[in-house]
Amino acid sequence: MEDNLSNRIYKAKFPERNDFTVPIDLTEQEKSEYALMITKGCRANTKATIRRLVEVPLSLWSDHGIYRRVTFDQASANYPVNYCCGQEWRSEMRTLRDCLLGKFD
Repeated sequence: MEDNLSNRIYKAKFPERNDFTVPIDLTEQEKSEYALMITKGCRANTKATIRRLVEVPLSLWSDHGIYRRVTFDQASANYPVNYCCGQEWRSEMRTLRDCLLGKFD
C-alpha cells in the first residue's frame, strides 16, 4: 500500500483495518514539512492556523481525493513529504489548504 495522506487518514479512522504497513499519524518532521509546503506565500495568521490544524490527529481529518497526491518518503531524511502536482502548483496548494481548513466539508 502506498504511503500517502489519504491512506494514513483511512488507517487512523479505522484502526481495526490497519495492517501496520502505513503509519497512522504524521511525525513531527512530516507535520512541519507539510505545513511549510502548503503555506508558502501565505500570511502569518493563515500559517499559524495551518500549523495548529496539522497537530490535530488524522482520525479527525476529512479525507479528500487530492490527499492521495501527498506522499511520504521514509527513506528521505531531508524532505519526507512530496506532492505530485497535476496542473498548477499554486492552485493545488490552495486546494490543500482549503481542505485542511474545512472549506470543502
